[in-house]
Amino acid sequence: MRSIPAAMIWETFRRGWWSLITFGLAVNLFPCALYTALGRYVVIDPLDKAQLLTHLIFVQIYPLGFGVVAIAAVGAPARLYALPIRTSTLVALQLLQVSLLVAAEILVSTAALNALYGLRWPLWGPALFGAVAVAGLQAVVWLGDRSFWVMPAIVIPGAALGLWYKSHYGPVFLTHYWDVVTPLDVATLALVAASAYGVGVVGVGRNRRGEKPLSIGFVDWIRRLFAAWPMRDAAFRTPAEAQLWFEWRLKGRVMPGMAIVILVMGLGMWLLASRDAQALYEGALGVGATFVLVTFMCGFILGWVGTRDFRLGAFLATRPMTTTDMAWTILKCAAKSLFFGWLIWAASLLALMGALRAIGVSFALELPEAFGWWYLPAILVGAWSGFAFLGPLGLGGMRRLLVGLIFGGAALLIGLLLLSEFVLSIEGQVEFVRWGLAVLATLLVAGSAAAFVIAYRRSLIGTRTVLAAATVWALVSLIAAVGLRGAPGGAVAISFYAAGTLALAVSPLATAPLALAWNRNR
Repeated sequence: MRSIPAAMIWETFRRGWWSLITFGLAVNLFPCALYTALGRYVVIDPLDKAQLLTHLIFVQIYPLGFGVVAIAAVGAPARLYALPIRTSTLVALQLLQVSLLVAAEILVSTAALNALYGLRWPLWGPALFGAVAVAGLQAVVWLGDRSFWVMPAIVIPGAALGLWYKSHYGPVFLTHYWDVVTPLDVATLALVAASAYGVGVVGVGRNRRGEKPLSIGFVDWIRRLFAAWPMRDAAFRTPAEAQLWFEWRLKGRVMPGMAIVILVMGLGMWLLASRDAQALYEGALGVGATFVLVTFMCGFILGWVGTRDFRLGAFLATRPMTTTDMAWTILKCAAKSLFFGWLIWAASLLALMGALRAIGVSFALELPEAFGWWYLPAILVGAWSGFAFLGPLGLGGMRRLLVGLIFGGAALLIGLLLLSEFVLSIEGQVEFVRWGLAVLATLLVAGSAAAFVIAYRRSLIGTRTVLAAATVWALVSLIAAVGLRGAPGGAVAISFYAAGTLALAVSPLATAPLALAWNRNR
């Protein structure tokens, strides 16, 4: 390479081309699935308020989701500190690459959705906002690196940018698209970009000089205050108890925190966009499905073993525990985290139902027709199944396989949805989905059975575990078949799909020890 900037750009695409392409397709999976399903039954009106809200949500997901992948592809600036390059130039190149990648993703995705589904989503306003927003958030992360203030530094500017962005769709409610980018908008975004650059230079400069994390003394005062309190003896009786305590402190609060964040964000969007009681209730029901989706996408975090590359470190690998005990301890932490996250959502939903019933709303407080009251435990089982799919991959340190399954599977699903939309009739699409789910359920049952056989032969699990898993799977599958016999699609088909999901739910009893054994003895 003739210059350092050219080498940095080449390295970004060399190391991140696969994740950039696959995640760029993955973030479009849900809107493609949504509009494909809607197109079968209704004529999509781009000016409808629901379409405005959908656009507002998706165009904020692009910078957050794709921006994280773009930042990972560009890499941390710390690895380039030894190069003969100024900090100001280093920051400019890093922020410029991330901003251009995010803007290109928003432009391409929006143009494709407009062409495929006849939408009227604006291009340039959201693209410019996304590019500037991801640069600003990256800059404040650099400034607050390794300090308590990194989270407030993200939340406060992020909220301000979000409110400014929302103001272009109506002063109070959503009334129109952001179709015209005014000179004032350009000047505002330019000012934010310049501020982000200045903040980034200060943050990277502090880190490059080896200075201490940003502090005003508040956190140190809190630590001194608690250090003055007497500590009681908290010795652990077994290594498993110590490991469970360690796992909970490391990642146990992830799913309760995600549940709270989803509820707060949903309430905020309802206050800004609707303020209708029925919409609030329907949104609370939808939060459950969102919780399952988030668990599916982030389940590997609960299986993460504490190193950046997901490989088991020497300190953890040499603990006086068997592989099976360690794996099941991690599963206990994940189950506890998921249960408390689900409990927060379920309690919020029941409290909302009680409040709405008390004030005497005019609409019926009904749960989804296909489930009824089974909807509450179904969300818990679905969330655990989402973890069961990706958690063992994170536990096994299989980072490449994990990325390939997430993004490659999303890209494949988008392709199949588009193929069925433009090639098959409506009846053909229904049969295509039905047979696809049947094949998936068969693979889940067969794969789970194979995992139990392999784990049993390697003495990672015993006969009692195999029999218990098989009994629980059979009984819960039978209960689900009876409870969901009135669901649309036929009792036999629904029972078969439920059996596949429940097979995935019990599979971690075998897949977790297998994955950890692979990681521990690699």
